[in-house]
Amino acid sequence: MKTNTETYKVLINDDEFNLVSDEAQAHVLKSAERVDGIIRELSAQATHIDKRRLATLAALQLASELLHAQEDLAKRKEKEDALALFVDHKIASL
Repeated sequence: MKTNTETYKVLINDDEFNLVSDEAQAHVLKSAERVDGIIRELSAQATHIDKRRLATLAALQLASELLHAQEDLAKRKEKEDALALFVDHKIASL
């Protein structure tokens, strides 16, 4: 369990945030860059959306990406479990 926290300054959509995290600096900065990039992409597509709505749309996009990744991981786990069971049965039949 991580217990050491650090404060990091990040810039997202031209707003500065002080984040307290127990994650590594590189992880925090990469996360902030990802959010900033999504917001900037959305902002370029729709120039009249306020910052709150842009943040909500960015959160929805990230949530969708996370759900897809979790679904892919679950499918891979099922395949891994099925393969392990197959191998165990083959070994047991030797």
